[in-house]
Amino acid sequence: MNRDEQEQNELEQAIFQLLGKEIRQVKYIESPPLDDLIGWAQNKEKFHGVQQGIQLTYPGLSGIQESFLHWNGTFFQYGLSFGEKPWQDFVVNGAVWDVTTQKPWSKFLPSIITGVSVYWQSTGAVDPPLGWPRPLYPRDLELTFANQFKLYFSAAHYDAEKSCLDFAAHNVIVAWTDGFAEENKLGNFSEAAKVSSRMLDSAGRIG
Repeated sequence: MNRDEQEQNELEQAIFQLLGKEIRQVKYIESPPLDDLIGWAQNKEKFHGVQQGIQLTYPGLSGIQESFLHWNGTFFQYGLSFGEKPWQDFVVNGAVWDVTTQKPWSKFLPSIITGVSVYWQSTGAVDPPLGWPRPLYPRDLELTFANQFKLYFSAAHYDAEKSCLDFAAHNVIVAWTDGFAEENKLGNFSEAAKVSSRMLDSAGRIG
């Protein structure tokens, strides 16, 4: 296993820790607002575009656990990243919005995550100097919940002029309909170069 494969595996294993977790609370972390405009709510009927990342809260073995899904430049500028730590460990300053009672989260929370899929896209890099950018970057994440509800997360860039998603940006897109995901080639509708998935079986074990 080379360095690229090892680091891909490490990120996937970290994200797979979400399997079986019962999400109780969700917070969006934005850059401090310069005015009254809430960044993530600008296109809220279609998707949420969160500037920094999403904090997920759920019961853990030692009490309430917080994880942070965000973007960074480990593999490419930009891609998804994840850590089982509160958002303050990743963002120096941020504006916090509790969206647990907002659409789409209010439709199904609390709920257990039963499926996790990570979608890797090609950067087009071939033997790059200094080992960066990497050949693949983690652009999309798909979570399936116990009620079969799906959420799509992506580091895709929203092109306001074309009204569509493309490539990648310093944000995390949250989408909740298959129609939007298919239209914008997110998750299982994308042309991913690599897909890694884990599911819980009927007994709640990782398959």
